[in-house]
Amino acid sequence: MEEIETLCRAVEVAVNRKMSVASDFKWLAQKIFERTHEQISYMTLMRAWGYVGSSVVGKGTLNILSHFLGYMSFEDFAAREALATKHQSVPTNVDEKTNEESAAAQTELPAHHDVGTTKDEGLTPKASPTSAEPAASGASPTSTEPAASEESSSPRESASATSPSVIPPNRNTVRVLSVIIVLLLVVIGWGSYALTHRTEKPAVDERYILRKGQSFASYADYLSLFGLTEDVDHPWSQPLPHHNNIIVFGGQYHHPRWGNEGDSTDLLPTRTEYWHDDSLPAEVGEIMIREHYYVQKESNRLIITFMKDLVDTTFVFCGVYRMSLEQSDTTHVVWERVADKIDLLHLEYLEQLRN
Repeated sequence: MEEIETLCRAVEVAVNRKMSVASDFKWLAQKIFERTHEQISYMTLMRAWGYVGSSVVGKGTLNILSHFLGYMSFEDFAAREALATKHQSVPTNVDEKTNEESAAAQTELPAHHDVGTTKDEGLTPKASPTSAEPAASGASPTSTEPAASEESSSPRESASATSPSVIPPNRNTVRVLSVIIVLLLVVIGWGSYALTHRTEKPAVDERYILRKGQSFASYADYLSLFGLTEDVDHPWSQPLPHHNNIIVFGGQYHHPRWGNEGDSTDLLPTRTEYWHDDSLPAEVGEIMIREHYYVQKESNRLIITFMKDLVDTTFVFCGVYRMSLEQSDTTHVVWERVADKIDLLHLEYLEQLRN
């Protein structure tokens, strides 16, 4: 159909790109989805352009292409194109019409022209085949009244013949613009809110807040907070369930091998680990701490730390620690405290504390 070809050409003009290869149609399908949020395959577009398959193009495809151009439907597009074409084909200067053009455009004259007075006005339209015989037999001028009646019943077409074509805004376009304006207002409003209300954690229940300085009599007492048990080979170091590389650690202050050194008066703002064992060669200790350094650096762990013998014989919660990359090296590992409390109901926030 000529209308389909016109529609395809209009789309190419709108995107300023000639559709000729498959990549063009894939690109166009994406552009259509971005503008209209309607899915259409590039193969369907190639069929509409006549590159592949049947020449029959579904109405849904034509409607989507019309929506992309801002029309309500394909019928809306075709009607407006027909109106514009008709306007372009009608001369604007009546005095310069030939007799043949006057006869062809007789039904396009504005409603205020009286066809019966064309002779007085110097216009001599050529009679149509349907009116020639009555005129020859002496028929009255009223034989042209049906044409005049038709003109008066469609002033919209008459006006379009003598005035520039002004296409009113498409309702679909207005709707899209309204949605865009609303979205912009929402984004602006949300941005203003975000500037004045920084992202915060959900409301917390103080009963589930673990704070620095709280003490526990045994492994079992603090491990139960995290759904863990002491009935394992190494109860002092266990991974936090469902959280990769977060360790629940219960160490001993001034450990004879690993150190766990730091300022006890502030409950260890930093904790230093090293390896020392007089029963083994010094080279073994160097290897142990070097490997420990690289493992901790690579894993980017967080350590939920409880320390025994820091204040008394109980396990005191010191906070959440991460490796200090500036202070650590292959001879010792320094852990720095990055949080002094934990919301046991929202452990996912710990992920924000990593290096």
